[in-house]
Amino acid sequence: MSKRGQTSIEELFILIIILAGAMVVIPGYLDNDAKASVVVHVKDVTREGCDYLNLGVIINESKYAPLNGIINSSVRCFLKRISFEENKSEINVTIYVESNANVSEALKEFIINSLREREGFSYSNGVLSYRGIKVKVEVLES
Repeated sequence: MSKRGQTSIEELFILIIILAGAMVVIPGYLDNDAKASVVVHVKDVTREGCDYLNLGVIINESKYAPLNGIINSSVRCFLKRISFEENKSEINVTIYVESNANVSEALKEFIINSLREREGFSYSNGVLSYRGIKVKVEVLES
């Protein structure tokens, strides 16, 4: 009987060590995962906006409204790169695009509006956030 009790205590001890390890590792992983997800979503939405501008065809959907005002057959937009700075409660995403027209404000509005519709993102009082992390978007042209 004492061997069974000792084995149970050993198994319980091992289980506690495994759970403690998971509690240390998982929050950091989820935090990095959220920040990586933001960059992936921003990149996807930016490419969609540039592709829409390059196509030159107006679609009467509310999400494209910011881009419809600047669209014409000669507008060209290309995503050059995305950089981001982060801290525990905020991610600053800077998107660099190449364009032959002034598209930065319209593209920024399109990006924010599109992200608002995606799972995990929320928008209130002029602040975009992803799972509690504040997201600031800036679009720069070259």
